[in-house]
Amino acid sequence: MIVSFFKRIPPAISVPGFYIFSLVIYLLRFLLGTAFGALILSILLYQYFQCCSQITPFSVEGLFDWFAQLDAEYKVALFTASVTVTGFVVAFHTATANWRNQMLAELKMQAAGAPTMRIWSHSSIA
Repeated sequence: MIVSFFKRIPPAISVPGFYIFSLVIYLLRFLLGTAFGALILSILLYQYFQCCSQITPFSVEGLFDWFAQLDAEYKVALFTASVTVTGFVVAFHTATANWRNQMLAELKMQAAGAPTMRIWSHSSIA
């Protein structure tokens, strides 16, 4: 569908347009599909939040000052919450990587078994 759209446009416009479109899709997949991309996206949204609203976000120094003024209970709660979220991200990443490796191994096994199945299905023995 997208390729047919770019075929109707002159090459001087369609080739750079296709490259820009591909780059935007790649960046979106990175920013929304990986944990590191989500971290970068959240930092960018935090830094440019003032452009879209009337609220000025804290600077790094302001965050440290705010954290220093908190009671000990709140500091412990924030620390344990950050440890929990970090542990979840690591566990999710590990599980996703293992699942991908398992699916890749299964596809390789199916691909390795496919020629043998074709030989047996076309032979007179079967």
